[in-house]
Amino acid sequence: MRRSLTLVFAVVAVSFVLAVGVAGTANPGKAVQGRGMATDTGLLAVASHAVTPSRVIAVVPSVAGARLRPLDARTLAPLRPGWSRAVGWSKEPGLQPAVLSPSGSRIAVVVGPSGSESVVVLDTATGRVVKRYVHPGDTSSGVYWLGGDGTAGSKAALLVAVGGTWRGTEFTVVGSENADDYEVGDPAGSLREGLVLVWSPTTLGVWGDGLGGSYGNLIDFDLPRMPLSAPFHVVTDIAHDRLFAISSAGLVARIDHLFGTPEPDFGGRKPAVSYHRVALNGRPFEAAWAGSGKIALWGQDGLGTIDIRTWRTRAVAPGVTGVVATPFGLAAWTHDPAEGLSVYRPDGSRRLRVLAGKRIQAARAVGSYLYADTDTNTRYSVNLRTGKVTGPLPNNAEIIAPTLVPIP
Repeated sequence: MRRSLTLVFAVVAVSFVLAVGVAGTANPGKAVQGRGMATDTGLLAVASHAVTPSRVIAVVPSVAGARLRPLDARTLAPLRPGWSRAVGWSKEPGLQPAVLSPSGSRIAVVVGPSGSESVVVLDTATGRVVKRYVHPGDTSSGVYWLGGDGTAGSKAALLVAVGGTWRGTEFTVVGSENADDYEVGDPAGSLREGLVLVWSPTTLGVWGDGLGGSYGNLIDFDLPRMPLSAPFHVVTDIAHDRLFAISSAGLVARIDHLFGTPEPDFGGRKPAVSYHRVALNGRPFEAAWAGSGKIALWGQDGLGTIDIRTWRTRAVAPGVTGVVATPFGLAAWTHDPAEGLSVYRPDGSRRLRVLAGKRIQAARAVGSYLYADTDTNTRYSVNLRTGKVTGPLPNNAEIIAPTLVPIP
């Protein structure tokens, strides 16, 4: 069964920065919540503190083809004893994706040629297949793992396949025959029970299986006070099931109670929306939830934060070109190799400074480790708890991250 909703689609600019007087210039990156890699031209990823620190799961190339295998989290060497599984893998973004469960005990990977792919769920400790979905839906834009791990003592897993249609984007609960398609782009973020959709700065929604919104699986809501023309970004706070829609014109909409009890008179769930004025400068920016009541923003003027208790802004560091938000702090770097990589607390103080003399181009965080790639085609692991650096390491592994990373 397929349900459709037609809404006016608007292209949304997803960039901006604080008006806090931070010196220097930087090119903001594109943010993708929960999956991907943070680069000064690319993606934002966040770390999961629940994944076993001694192990990461990665796709590693070999003469016989790409293989999924566990690696030592510090050295990225194959674990012994370990396991491996051949996978059909494409480096083209959005094809043949893999994603970890929230705790890291399971991994879902798309295998097989496009058009006849299936989704296989493996136990990350043993490599054993625990579930196979022969008709998962269109996975061309990725698979998202919401809910829990689906194991004993955990919430049920919610695997969502996302693909493109002539109408826009299709969402399918893997293992079901139901698909919804909307005139909207790829998800702008993830929450524990759904994916965040943006039609325009004034029209947002959360899609999830059986959410009971006014359109069945979609909770949609309007933000009529948000400016339409200013750079705009949506930040998800997974730990508290809330959203922040931020306009560089100086307005933040806070959206709470997304997953409360449906209200019969509303026809579904009705989120609580409040608006707050903040001192922003109208420029393009990127943003992420930093934890401890702070939103991190970065762009041409550097890195700063918004305190959601006072709605005041604070400058943190100039010249920042890339950020990874983790439960251990904000990992940030600039174009200047002398700066290396710094990890800042949500209050703006610096916890760690490592890799001085290395020009960082990209980073990814999983568990308590951050993996930094440099402009000399080398990779280093950084223990985010201790600051210990290991490397250079093999940089050909595609390290898999979870969709959901709660940052308190």
